Amino acid sequence: MRGFYRYFETDHALRSHWRTKVHKRRLKQLKEPAYTIEESERAAGLGRELGRPNATRPDPMETQAE
Repeated sequence: MRGFYRYFETDHALRSHWRTKVHKRRLKQLKEPAYTIEESERAAGLGRELGRPNATRPDPMETQAE
């Protein structure tokens, strides 16, 4: 098993650990991809949103002329 290591006194203790919920939960976490910096910035509201059309801002000089 790669990804995380624990040390056990006996082989029996290691084999019994493989059947526990703790071990299975950790395996499930490792199968998910890690967060990227870009994902964390988007979650914090700092990144740009994908799929949003570019909004054009009205020119303030044109609105004053009218």
